[in-house]
Parts: sequence; structure tokens; C-alpha cells
Amino acid sequence: MDVNYAVVDDDKPINLPDVTVEDFAVYAKFLYTGFLFTKETNVAELARCLHLYKVANHLEAMDFRDTIVDALIETVLDFRALKGQCRFTATHITTIYAMTEEGSPLRKFAQSLCLQSKVPQGFERKRLKDFPVDFQLDLLTAAAPFITSSTKSTDMPDPLDLDKSCKYHEHTPLGTPCYKTKYQYMSDEPVVEANVVPKPPPAPVSRRQSERQTERLASNDFELRV
Repeated sequence: MDVNYAVVDDDKPINLPDVTVEDFAVYAKFLYTGFLFTKETNVAELARCLHLYKVANHLEAMDFRDTIVDALIETVLDFRALKGQCRFTATHITTIYAMTEEGSPLRKFAQSLCLQSKVPQGFERKRLKDFPVDFQLDLLTAAAPFITSSTKSTDMPDPLDLDKSCKYHEHTPLGTPCYKTKYQYMSDEPVVEANVVPKPPPAPVSRRQSERQTERLASNDFELRV
């Protein structure tokens, strides 16, 4: 089968010129597992997620889009934990606005993330002209309630709360179930299967030797399903 084609029930190929075989493989694995199998490093992962969102648009796959939103949240959380801040750039937001329409939940996520940011200089050093005009207007509208209020935007609910990520999902305004509920075999907590081989007790050592020793944790073989 050609890498740019998919097959439907009647075995007739469908041309997918804008979807590579690698991207379609990520989508196919999601359909079977409910997981998004992609991992890049640092900022590259943000760009990868946004690219996959564009792929989801071509496939008209709402659940896939909602999954990618959650992957974006996880990626930003990881990056913020490592760097101490989230650097969501004008390029990322321009990409989001180029592939979404007015009222898009993904646009809402971008607005909330920027509005709640405690380190505004992370957004391309406040170069507002680098951001899309539509985003500037949306951000101003979202910020309006805080202008005449004593409440600060930094006090608003964290947009990176995965437990409440449905507010940035497309299924919410439609009143349909979240993709997470469609994979009932997936437990709420990670399933860990481990084969632990106990280490034999160490040989007796003198006090002086023990002071020079550095304790090391034993490595165990395990599978972590997230």
C-alpha cells in the first residue's frame, strides 16, 4: 500500500497527500491504545504536537485532537518543571491560529496559558507585534475582567490542570463523551509490573569503610504503563 493512502471497508484506497506514514502510524496507535506515541526533546515536542494537531484536522479526528491537547499540556508541564517556566512562543501561537477557527478550544488554551503566565517575558520578550492580530484581540478580551478587578490573572485556575483539561477539548461544547471514557480498559492509575530480585545482604564492613561508601539503589526491571 502506498504510504500516502489508507484503505476503507470496501478496500478502495483513500488518498492522504498531507499525512505521512509516520504521522498516520501515530494516529493508528492512538486508535488501538488511547495513547499518543511520540516523544521529542524540549521545545521540539511542542512543535511535534502542533504538527500532529494539523494532521488530526486533515483526518477530521476530534478525539485525536483532544488527545493532542492533553499531550501539549503534559509537554508544557514537563518543560516548565525542568526550566522553571513555560516558554510558549509567538511561533507556537501563530501555528495554532493558522490551523484553527474562531472559538477553537485550542485557541482558548493558548490564551489562558499566556494570561496565567507568571513570567510574561518568556513570551518572546513581550514583542506583541510578533503575535497574530486575532490572538492579540482575544487576549485583550480575556484580560478585560482583570483590568477593573482586584483579582490577578495569575490567580486564575492553572490551564495545565490535566484533571480539568476537558474545558479545552472539542467534545465539551458538543456534549459528547471525552476520548478518555472510550478506553475503559485503561485504569486511572499506571499499572506497574515488576520483577524484583532482592540483593543479598552486604558483607560486614568497618565503620570507617561504611563512612566512605556511597549508597546506591538497586535497579529493578519493570514495565510502567502510563
